[in-house]
Amino acid sequence: MISRSVLWSLAALVASTSSGVCQDPHQALLERAYRFGIVKIEVTTARPVFRGEEDICQSQGTGFVLDRNTVMTAEHVVTLAPECGPPIIAVRSALLRFERLATRRAGKDDAVLLATTEPLPKEACSLRIRSTDVYNQFGFRFGIPGRMQFPTAFPVKTGYERDDFSPLVQLTPNAVEKGDSGGPVVVLYNVVGVMRVRHATMPAFSAMTPGKTLRELLAEAPVMADPYACNPALLHVSGEGANTEAVFQLNSSFPAEFQAQLQRNLTAAIRRDDVLAMPVDGRPPTISVTPHSGSVTIGVTWGSNPGRAPPSQQTINASFASILLREERAAWERLVEEGRNRGLWRGVPEPLPATPPR
Repeated sequence: MISRSVLWSLAALVASTSSGVCQDPHQALLERAYRFGIVKIEVTTARPVFRGEEDICQSQGTGFVLDRNTVMTAEHVVTLAPECGPPIIAVRSALLRFERLATRRAGKDDAVLLATTEPLPKEACSLRIRSTDVYNQFGFRFGIPGRMQFPTAFPVKTGYERDDFSPLVQLTPNAVEKGDSGGPVVVLYNVVGVMRVRHATMPAFSAMTPGKTLRELLAEAPVMADPYACNPALLHVSGEGANTEAVFQLNSSFPAEFQAQLQRNLTAAIRRDDVLAMPVDGRPPTISVTPHSGSVTIGVTWGSNPGRAPPSQQTINASFASILLREERAAWERLVEEGRNRGLWRGVPEPLPATPPR
């Protein structure tokens, strides 16, 4: 007996994408919005330990907010020599003028979650992590190197799944400074990796810890779904087989009529899609659309049958990701339009028109 059900609801923590996308025309707006979720990590101890003239019990890096009490960074930023004793970890934002002490919560392969001793302000918006890895894409990364206190965005291009840095992912052109480690790499609105290392002899080459590692860490140490997201529209795909779930969340600033239009767009797109509307043994799948407050749940179910199997999970995911990515872009267009009307983007360069690839 074969039964496949794919549920897509509009609310969660991780986001999906597809390949072959050019740099976003709203880059300046994205950088301005996201920098509020970037923090500086400074690590000291109760007493210094010197090797020569260097205090080996000091470290610094960059991190980003995941929820009101959780920050992610690179683990080597908060790991000191054993003789230093317990580290004192400070999470700071010069942009929002706050400082919090933090402790190590969980780590995996140089990615680490820090728990702050007090909640972060809501203005420190959270970044989300995509549910699929992306390669050969344009994006940007944030860093607060050296004695700098404010986050800076740098354009980057991610490498291929297999290259000289594997299993890490190469970033170019990207000269990394001390203190950049732990900063997020953003592609298509959401985090796809964490800055990790630069090449010892070729400074234009560096590498990030890939999204797969970040997702595994969050699976072991989940964080709360945060309403104060930097990104107004979130995509999420998780699970395997019949238990696949996808999530698309609009923040509360979007009016009911926009959500109703989203519902109509998704329903029409699914019914037109060759994969999602594919009949099995002559019977089309059941498509259900259930609106909620601020969200829409969409289900596509192929009934039990002894004959031909429904599409593969990979094919289903690819079709849904393509459809929802278009709606994510529409949500950003709406946010930009409303923000411009309120003067939100005053002083920020106008977004460039999208240029189709040649």
